[in-house]
Amino acid sequence: MHGGTDAVLSIMLSIMTDMISELQRQAINPPAGDERIAAFSQAFVHYASTPEGEDWLGIIEGRKFEAVSYGANLLLRAVQKQLLPQDAYPYEYDEESAWHEAFVSIANNTQSACQLRHDLETKVTQSNVVERYKAFKLTMELAAPVISGAPTILDVGCSRNHGLKKLALNLPFK
Repeated sequence: MHGGTDAVLSIMLSIMTDMISELQRQAINPPAGDERIAAFSQAFVHYASTPEGEDWLGIIEGRKFEAVSYGANLLLRAVQKQLLPQDAYPYEYDEESAWHEAFVSIANNTQSACQLRHDLETKVTQSNVVERYKAFKLTMELAAPVISGAPTILDVGCSRNHGLKKLALNLPFK
């Protein structure tokens, strides 16, 4: 039985190492060049060595995602959800220290910690990859003949507006 336990621990350590590696990669080269994601990733790499950080990573490990980046995105989105009621978010979160303070605050607040745990255990995440906005552009172009004139406003939920900026400026998508 001891060998089976060692194998499980080895797999879990590998997943945790992969997650930390993904966060380190995102700290250097964040999705869509988003400096807030870079700051978040760097902060969590440091926070992961705390009992709470290890716990959060452990929950994500239990989800068995196809891609480690999905787990990193879920972690970011779950933390962001806890910050949204605050006036300072997202404006003061370009620095690692703000994220670290947020992690500690969430961990020390029973309700926030429970909500974060629930989200990490059960929720799915969504993406705001800029290139995915090309579908909205195509939809607008296809709908134009049916709607009287081309649509001038389309609310697609824009995160930091990277995709909407490309739409507005008629820039190419990959």
